[in-house]
Amino acid sequence: KGRKERNGASEPQPASFDPSAYGYAPQPQPQPQPRAADLPDERQRRSCCNPDDAGQGVRQDRARRPRLVDGHRLRPEHQLHRNRLVSPGSSRSWVPDLPSVADLDAWGIDPAWSNSVDVPSHDGGTHRWHVLDTGPTLAAAGRAPIATMVCVHGNPTWAYSWATFLRSFGDRYRVIAVDQLGMGFSERTPLRRYATRVRDLDDVISALGLDPDIPLTLAAHDWGGAVAMGWAVDHADQVAGMVLCNTGIAVPAGRRSPAIIRLAASPALRDLVCRRTPTFVNGTTLLSRGKINAADRAAFRAPYPSAAHRAAAE
Repeated sequence: KGRKERNGASEPQPASFDPSAYGYAPQPQPQPQPRAADLPDERQRRSCCNPDDAGQGVRQDRARRPRLVDGHRLRPEHQLHRNRLVSPGSSRSWVPDLPSVADLDAWGIDPAWSNSVDVPSHDGGTHRWHVLDTGPTLAAAGRAPIATMVCVHGNPTWAYSWATFLRSFGDRYRVIAVDQLGMGFSERTPLRRYATRVRDLDDVISALGLDPDIPLTLAAHDWGGAVAMGWAVDHADQVAGMVLCNTGIAVPAGRRSPAIIRLAASPALRDLVCRRTPTFVNGTTLLSRGKINAADRAAFRAPYPSAAHRAAAE
C-alpha cells in the first residue's frame, strides 16, 4: 500500500510503514500511454476545418466547444497519466516516469527507497519531487534513526550519486537523497536559478517533516554543494554537520575546471552539449572511468534520455 505499481505488479509495504508519515501520497495508478491509434486521424487538418487553410471557410458549430480537429492546436497534445502534465517539449511542467523495480534492482537500489512527494512551493504552486529515502525500511524494521542525512546531487546527475551512502548508512541513518527539480526523476519545471534552487531545497526539507530532535547532516556534491551551503547559511541552527564533495562557490585562482565542465559552460556550445545531445551527461560518467561500472553508467544516464529530460542540465 502506498507504493506505485510498476510493471503490472503491486509491491505492498510492510504493515508497520505508513507512507503518509513521510509525506508520500499514494501514487496514482499508471494509465496506458498514448498509442498511434489514439491520435486524431489525418482529417484533423482537412480543408474547411483548419483556420490555417487560407481562403477556406471555418466550420462554425456553436453547440460544442472547439476541439483539436478544428485546428486550435498546432499538433495533438495528449495528457499524461499524472496531473498537470502534457507531452515533453511543452513549456509547462511535467513529471517523467519513475524507474521500474527491475531497473532499481539492477542498480542496487531498494525499491522501497524510491518515492515521490508533492511539495508546496514558495512560488505558490506544488511540485513533485522524487527522493531515495531509507526512512521506510527503517520504519519497517522498527528502528529509530540516530541521525538524518539529506543529500543533494550535482549537475547533471541525480539521487543515485548517493547510492553508497544509502547502502552504507541506511540501516542506522535516515538517508534522503533528493532529485533537484528539473533533474533526475523530479518534475521538469521552467529554468531555475541559484537563489530559486536554494528556496526549492528549503521547500522539500520542510515537506519531509524531519524530526527536529534528530540531528541533521547535509551531504552535497558539485552544484548541489553550492545549493546546500546556501540553505545552511539561513538555517545554521538546524544543521549538525555538512559533508561536501568536489564543490565550491568559485574556481580558485590558478586552477581550471575539467575540460568537460569548461565545454558545457561555453555559451556557444551549452545548448548543444548539455541539452540537444547527451554529451555532458555521458561525459560526466567518463570522469569516473575505472571507478564506476556499466550499471552505474546506465543509472546515471537513465533520467536523461531526451533533450526535454535534459532541459535543466547546464
